[in-house]
Amino acid sequence: MLRNLKKHPTVLAFCLILALYLLTSSGHIYSRDGVAMFFMTEGFSLRGNFSIPYNINTQGGRVGQDGLYYSPYGLGQPLLAAPLFHIGFGLTEETSFKYMASFCVSFFNSFVSALTAAVLMTLLLHLGYSIRCSLLTTLVYCFATLAWPYARFFFSEPLVSLCQLAAFLFILKTGENNEHKKVFYTVLAGFCLGWAVLTRPISALLVPLFFLFLCLVWRRKKDSNLGFLILAFVIPLLLCSLLVGYYNWHRFGDFLDQGYGPLPDGSRQQFDFPFLTGLAIYFFSPGKSMFLFSPVLIISLLFLRAFYHRFRDVCLISVSIYLFYILVYSRWCQIEGGYSWGPRFLLPGLAFMLLPWAELFTKWRQLNKLVQAGAIILLGISLFIQVLGTVINYTEVIEAEPTAYYDVHTGRYRFDFSPLPRHYELFKEAIQGQKRAFKGFERGPEMRKSFYIINLDWTHELDVWFLHLKSDGVPVWLLILFIVPLLALLIAAAILLARIKGSSIIKA
Repeated sequence: MLRNLKKHPTVLAFCLILALYLLTSSGHIYSRDGVAMFFMTEGFSLRGNFSIPYNINTQGGRVGQDGLYYSPYGLGQPLLAAPLFHIGFGLTEETSFKYMASFCVSFFNSFVSALTAAVLMTLLLHLGYSIRCSLLTTLVYCFATLAWPYARFFFSEPLVSLCQLAAFLFILKTGENNEHKKVFYTVLAGFCLGWAVLTRPISALLVPLFFLFLCLVWRRKKDSNLGFLILAFVIPLLLCSLLVGYYNWHRFGDFLDQGYGPLPDGSRQQFDFPFLTGLAIYFFSPGKSMFLFSPVLIISLLFLRAFYHRFRDVCLISVSIYLFYILVYSRWCQIEGGYSWGPRFLLPGLAFMLLPWAELFTKWRQLNKLVQAGAIILLGISLFIQVLGTVINYTEVIEAEPTAYYDVHTGRYRFDFSPLPRHYELFKEAIQGQKRAFKGFERGPEMRKSFYIINLDWTHELDVWFLHLKSDGVPVWLLILFIVPLLALLIAAAILLARIKGSSIIKA
């Protein structure tokens, strides 16, 4: 069995990353977006519809033509999260913990992000990189970028990232000569891209770019079944898109109306943010800069040229996908992504921009010491920033001083806001055992167990699930029963990966 596992390094990488993600998950939902999608999951699981209750944590939607209140978010995530909801709902009925349903659903993106890592590693191996380079690049993406904190949040960006990266990989695989496999991968590419649209309809704007990539892969292939292959790509994509349209029509009588409600100041949610200001926020602001929250992108830019020379088409499409997110969301009225950690809206394109790291690892021994040192330093800084975003609840920092996050007069995101100093202070307090619960949320275990959804109640400690459950009276021995298998999986996967020929950093 161990020998068989060694033949599948991607599976081992998935196990290692999943174990780490699960161990560092929080066990709760953070944002209004997450709460709304949780209630969509609940509605689908228990009532067979996606209506949600209206309250302060689900604002931003609208009442449909049937009189029910609906969130503007896509169906893709609630549909896939339903099994976790059922597990949690069953635990709620068997225990005194009313929040078990939201607790279980909060782990959704740990699985999604680990799958994204497996797809990324498979993509790098398909391009011809060694196991070592592919694995290291994947680990950089997983733990030195926003991917790690967002594996804990119930936002939809990680799922969109998985769908688009998988579609990208399957398009590459359509270049194989086997006709049956070509059709199979073409259908999968269309389905994955369609599910991205079902999750976030704005993903439909990227369809032409993915179709262009498909044409680039096929341009040297003389295939008599070209029309059939195009249909194989378009049909699953079209079915998902039609489902989005039908869902909109059912709720609001309009195929294009997603149901976005007005902002707190009464204005419409639309793409009206000053474009240059938006670009400046994504490049230079201390609270949303892509280079501050994922400094490893600097290395990606330095090795982009080398990656382009090896894989011109892959490089051009990858960069175009990331630029799409920058350019489009620089105009979105809530450019900050609501209460969120770093440049949330750029996450779906982030994996594509990490591909040049494989070039760095391939050429590592040929690089001068200064470049190596610079890469290691940037990697260390990136890792530390993700730790701050992972073990400290970001909503605590924003809620403590919302006027520092949003301008009092305009309601817009403030360019000068930065959560990092406060996250560092709270991290030190938590390590020293001096951290206190957020003001107004000093409720005891019995009261916490009576709530359906919890967020700020656990801010007196590091933001990880097993500490929260311990605080609420779960026996330590029971927590150990869950933690030990995850640690065993982590260690076993790491040992097996280290034994695979070509995976050792030292031997490179």
